[in-house]
Amino acid sequence: MIDKASLKEAVINAVVRNDYSYGNSPIVELYSDRIEITSADGLPQELSQEEFLEGVTAPRNKELIRVFKDVDLIENIGSGVLRILDAYDKSCFKFMAHFLRVSFKYKVNL
Repeated sequence: MIDKASLKEAVINAVVRNDYSYGNSPIVELYSDRIEITSADGLPQELSQEEFLEGVTAPRNKELIRVFKDVDLIENIGSGVLRILDAYDKSCFKFMAHFLRVSFKYKVNL
């Protein structure tokens, strides 16, 4: 019901880009029609929404990225958003001042 590559990328992205300085952790919420993954803090100041959607990255947690890359959970930094956009429209991303949310509606085959 959800593209599993997109879900994996969204969860990894939420973990490695989350701002942990205030004790916030990424949140995964399950609803009857969708899954939402929210990470704390918005986009880094130097990164626009358009750049984010083009796969440009401004790493926030470089050590987490290194660990995820060392265990082969990340291939190329910045490619996750592009993988999500291969399966979903850019409207799945919601940009807020202090949060970034990705929402995947369930695909139902009738």
